[in-house]
Amino acid sequence: MELPSTARFIYFMAYKLARDHGRQSHAANKRYYDRSAKERKFAVGDMVYLYHPAIKVGVSSKFRRPWIGPWRITGKKSCLNYVITDQRGNQLVVHVNRLKRTYDPVEWQATKRENTERNVRPKRRQPKVEEYPEVPSIGPIPVR
Repeated sequence: MELPSTARFIYFMAYKLARDHGRQSHAANKRYYDRSAKERKFAVGDMVYLYHPAIKVGVSSKFRRPWIGPWRITGKKSCLNYVITDQRGNQLVVHVNRLKRTYDPVEWQATKRENTERNVRPKRRQPKVEEYPEVPSIGPIPVR
């Protein structure tokens, strides 16, 4: 079924109007965000804290520290994403908005992490078997 030309024109104009308003709204929101946004840049080797706002169930947020670390920046994926490593050797790729520079001098040695499987269970200990000393047999016992 083909729509009449007036209905097609109305749909076309409605779509164009929605598209234009969407673009204007996007531009206005970008201007609003850019007013208070700071450009952050880090170099490889910088020490940073990682923002981790998740709260475990049963833990009070009153005593929780949302910034964990320190972490060392080991790579740069893009202008917004960085590779960070902690002291244990765990690596994460995080957005620049979750990083904060460490101003205190932090010295630590990154340790190499062994590639072990997480689901390896320790081997079960074999039960100790008591060994009785062998008694020499004197032969069959007579039955009465």
